[in-house]
Amino acid sequence: MDNLLLDLRDAVRVLRRNTAYTATVAVILAVGIAANATIFSVVHGMLLKPLPYDRAEDLAMIWADLGDGGQSLPAVSPLDFRDFPDMSQLFEEFTAATSGRIAGFSGALTGGDAAAELIDVGGVSHNFFPMLGVDPMIGRHIEPTEDLLNGPRVAMISYELWQRRYGGDRALVGQTIAIDDVDHEVIAILPKGFRLHLPAEAFLLKHSDVWVPVQFDYENSRPRNWTFYSVFGRKKADATWPEVQADMNAVAAELRARHSEHAGADTRLRAVPLHQDVVKTAQPAVLALFGAVGFLLLIVCANVASLTLVRGASRRRELAIQAAFGAPRGRIVRRLLTESLIVAGLAALLALALTRGALALLATLRPAGLPRLADISLDPNVIAFTGGAALLTAILFGLIPALIGGRVDLVSALGSGRTTGGRQAHRLRRFFVIAELALALVLLIGLGLMIQSFSAVVETRPGFDSEGLLTFRMELPRQRYAEEETRRALYDQIAEDLAALPGVRSVAATSQLPLTGSGSLAPYAYDEKTAQNWESVTAEGRPATPGFLATMGTRLLAGRDFTASDLEPDAAPVVIIDEFLARKVWGDQSPIGQRLQVRESSHDTPFAEVVGVSEHIRMLDLAQPGREVLIRPMASWFRRSWVMRADGDPEALAPAVRQVIARLDPDLPVANLVPMSTYVNAAADPARFSVLLMSIFGGIALLLAGLGIASVIALGVGERRRELAIRLALGEMPEELVHRFLREGLGLAAIAAVLGLVVALLMGRLLTGLLVGVAPTDPVTLLTVTAFMLAAALAACFVPARRAARVEPSSLLRADG
Repeated sequence: MDNLLLDLRDAVRVLRRNTAYTATVAVILAVGIAANATIFSVVHGMLLKPLPYDRAEDLAMIWADLGDGGQSLPAVSPLDFRDFPDMSQLFEEFTAATSGRIAGFSGALTGGDAAAELIDVGGVSHNFFPMLGVDPMIGRHIEPTEDLLNGPRVAMISYELWQRRYGGDRALVGQTIAIDDVDHEVIAILPKGFRLHLPAEAFLLKHSDVWVPVQFDYENSRPRNWTFYSVFGRKKADATWPEVQADMNAVAAELRARHSEHAGADTRLRAVPLHQDVVKTAQPAVLALFGAVGFLLLIVCANVASLTLVRGASRRRELAIQAAFGAPRGRIVRRLLTESLIVAGLAALLALALTRGALALLATLRPAGLPRLADISLDPNVIAFTGGAALLTAILFGLIPALIGGRVDLVSALGSGRTTGGRQAHRLRRFFVIAELALALVLLIGLGLMIQSFSAVVETRPGFDSEGLLTFRMELPRQRYAEEETRRALYDQIAEDLAALPGVRSVAATSQLPLTGSGSLAPYAYDEKTAQNWESVTAEGRPATPGFLATMGTRLLAGRDFTASDLEPDAAPVVIIDEFLARKVWGDQSPIGQRLQVRESSHDTPFAEVVGVSEHIRMLDLAQPGREVLIRPMASWFRRSWVMRADGDPEALAPAVRQVIARLDPDLPVANLVPMSTYVNAAADPARFSVLLMSIFGGIALLLAGLGIASVIALGVGERRRELAIRLALGEMPEELVHRFLREGLGLAAIAAVLGLVVALLMGRLLTGLLVGVAPTDPVTLLTVTAFMLAAALAACFVPARRAARVEPSSLLRADG
């Protein structure tokens, strides 16, 4: 203990005497550790931390796959859900949730002093929250009798809505609130921070402000291929996931044997672990970033090790004196390692502060596509990781220099004024620089590929022109607007008044705008096989009003748009299809005038005439084309997403839009009144976020690698100052010296480039799933980034080389004494 305290005291004294070195190394290490801690906090909060539910590791999402090319969604028929408990052997319990629209509520919250508000309403089975282990903060759970058809109207509201609209009034429980003009008794306030985590493909269901019993009419349900329940199951604790999947395979086989619609669609069921389902989309990008910061930390360690070697060379005389007075080699090594540990400790403290700031920025940016943001925090696990990273870096950058520093040649160290550190230290410095440059090249190649991928995403035409588009969403209260004629009259008046606003060129509506989440799928058939296996092929289905394509800026490639006559109740069914569907069904033939089956054969009018072909619209993702699109004329639905094309800034129209709606119905809420470009930018956010982080990591890596190679060249100049003086004195031109050192630096960079390219090619396949429009072995990217790195390395070498060439030979010789 006495020796340890003595080492600590001596290390602190030495580091205080060399504040420039201490501060430089601590800052460099802190940047590398903070980058790793920040991404680790994302990995831990998103991938490693269990979902905040009871026995979250046993929760599954049930997916229904209806044939090859048909629906594959976490959506199940209510009748199948009711049969699951009797058919399954390895699930303890099932529960279901869906949109409140299935329960008959669109989500218009009215009444009280606050203005009408459009909220998300979820319908749940009575056992939904108990199965998740989520207990109300105030109140009680839904009773089984309240989940029956025509049962009592009750509601559980979120903590956020309770605070925002009702000021956290505890007396709200037991009172009534009006949803679509229907009174509901508030029976519970859900706990603060509760959030329903769902996969990106969740159909209809979303995290909601209000939860009501679904009260579904099972006795009068539509066929079993009508799927809209999000079904969750809790497997038995001792069952493995392969066993559970085998159990669901047996359930699907029994359903196919019992029901013709399942036999025709060749229904398959999948039980996917809920946590895996929630994070699967973002997981590859997050793990790739975690690998990138790991490379950055190695670069940091190599850079600091090189600095430590340089500093160790300057301390050879000091260490030799300690050895001459009897200090054993182990003691010297221990003291040098103690210094490294202290510097790493200082870096860890600074890294925690940087990580806290980075996480605060992340919470502000809230990049789209990154799930579980609320679970990403600077918790004890992240702090422990930061400490572990600091300890690891102390060993990585301190051990080798300490071992070299502990091996002191007393004769050479005490007998010479030179402090070069010897050939071994020189070779190690060159090795560290090569490692830095190679790792930096790998990061820069990854950055180059991601930049090209991001450019491909943002330059991809999504099938519409978002500039100048203003959008908003509205849902009519079902009690007040129960009559179709009333809804139709209101919609016609809204469209007329909005079109009359100054600067508005056109107005249209659809059920759900592109890039706003999963929408409804539209099954169709085009031959005998697909007709017999209904729902074996599906398209993205969207109803739309006449003029929707023109307002969106979607090109009509053939045929015509819908007209007002297509909306009449007795009009012949017509559809507009996109180019993908047209090519899939009719190839090079014109589909205009052809008939496409859009309903089951048992329906009175199963066929519709194709009247138009549009360009393909990317409904879900900018990076992937997605399914073909089928558009029907839009009837008087309760829910509409409006789109308006303006000549100027679309956001400037927002106040006038609210005034138009309020004038027609003051209690009609408007939601998501934003430009269409908001959704397009959000769709590009995941790629943009990855490029931003990789740019930061790549910039730091290149800077450190440049400093590393510059320091090696500078030290080489110092070690060879007598040789340089003689060369200059004998007439060698300064430019020749510059070229000599540039060739040396270029040689190191060339070796690093070869190693970096090999590593990048070996690891390229890991990026395949993250890239759009570019291959991981793209030769243009590889060559361009390599040339850029070599140029940066030459630029870093030029300054020390030029400085050496400008010194007078006489001064160099006198300095060498």
